[in-house]
Amino acid sequence: MDNGNEKKLTVKLICVLLSFGLWLYVTNVENPTRKSEIRGIEVEMVNTEVLADSKLALSPNQKFYVDLTIEGPANEIYTAKKEDFKLRADISAYALKKGDNNIPVEIVNYPQGINIKNNGVIAIKVKIEDLVEKEVKVDSRIKTNYKEGFSQGAITINPEKVTVYGPATAVDKVVFAALVGEVKDIDKDMEEEFDIQAMDKEEKEVEGVGISETKGTLSLKVAKGKEVPIKTTYTGVLKNGLSIETVELSRNRVNILGDSNKVKDIEQIELEPINLSDITGSREFTLKLIPPQGITIAKGEDVVTVKIKIKDTRTVTKDFENIRINYLDKDENKYKYEVPEFATVTVEGTEEDLKAITAENLKVEVSVKGLIEGEHNLELKAMLLNVNNNNIKVKSNSGPITIKITTIK
Repeated sequence: MDNGNEKKLTVKLICVLLSFGLWLYVTNVENPTRKSEIRGIEVEMVNTEVLADSKLALSPNQKFYVDLTIEGPANEIYTAKKEDFKLRADISAYALKKGDNNIPVEIVNYPQGINIKNNGVIAIKVKIEDLVEKEVKVDSRIKTNYKEGFSQGAITINPEKVTVYGPATAVDKVVFAALVGEVKDIDKDMEEEFDIQAMDKEEKEVEGVGISETKGTLSLKVAKGKEVPIKTTYTGVLKNGLSIETVELSRNRVNILGDSNKVKDIEQIELEPINLSDITGSREFTLKLIPPQGITIAKGEDVVTVKIKIKDTRTVTKDFENIRINYLDKDENKYKYEVPEFATVTVEGTEEDLKAITAENLKVEVSVKGLIEGEHNLELKAMLLNVNNNNIKVKSNSGPITIKITTIK
């Protein structure tokens, strides 16, 4: 039995080897003609600068690829790679317009022995738009780090403005230009050149635009000072039922500069006072620091955002209509009940507490246990479900209800 299996396996192996040998012979000796497709061959765009003469530009973030059908000897076809092909499209050879344009592709180089068999003209779709420009301010986004005891003084940027140009969709995104880079361990005045980049509103670089000047100079004066805490001050009083829950500052400390004899005596810097009388709820303030005479706040640190969260303990009410009434202890084998289906429930608490309350949190019920035939006036009981807040009060706002009970005969 085992010998039989071994013979079958030997026959299969011989067949595979013979097939492989035949394939090698056909491929390398006979070398028949084959067709294949090379996909995703990148097209080089050349002479794009001529678009500017017509106040046009390529839309940004475009990549151009084509697929080629090739024919030739099998050994050439099977070894061909897309890197073996060089394709280009010449912008200057055609009259182009704003919008989508079909531009023919020239095959500059490809492996010998291979023929290109694509039907018709090989072309790519190119999107073109208006070439525009605008002037923007240059700011600094240089990451700076000062040695202990030193901080930023006066700062000068040159140039103050630059012109950005390119396709309209890209230029429209540019909000400002920025010097970018990093300087560490600053302890003396400096002047250094940095790259200029076009930035969008999220302070990310906008690609696909040109800038009239790609380098700018940052001149930085260094001042000796120290870091002190910021103090929030108030005038007036809060209205009854309101209290300050939290106060959050965009920064809690500030660098101050000045004569060393004055700086050493400063323990804190106060903000402009907040008038509590004008506050009716949580608010955000943008306030200036008020330095003592002879003291300067480090540039860029003179304004602080203050977020005040107010706790409102004043109570309000909210009515929920059409809350279904649950009748308990019915004896439906003996009596027929004519009852109201819905009630109105009033919830009382602070405005913040009531934000989380919905009709699904309310339940109304009444017991009819022991009641006999006739009309009865009953008080409803309203309650909260799945709410862990003892400050919220709930009651039925429907008053006593009348139910009618009839004996089933």
